[in-house]
Amino acid sequence: MSIFNFNIDLLDTVGMGGVMVLVVNYLLFQMQKTQDYQFFKYNAIGSFFIIINLLDKWNLSSFMIEFAWLMISLYGMLNFKLKSN
Repeated sequence: MSIFNFNIDLLDTVGMGGVMVLVVNYLLFQMQKTQDYQFFKYNAIGSFFIIINLLDKWNLSSFMIEFAWLMISLYGMLNFKLKSN
């Protein structure tokens, strides 16, 4: 029995890409190198990629947090656009 499973497929790659988008986005935010709309946009993209991965390897609690981040990010994008008009 193996503890580690390193069989990485396309959906795993998409999920890891989503994690990288979120981590880099958060780093840029902390460094004050990103704007509000970009921050929300990249949060939404990263969360969406992770959700795509979760459709293959289901985990309810991970799906719930990523779905919440996606919805909050979409709300932030909409709110930003409405305030800028």
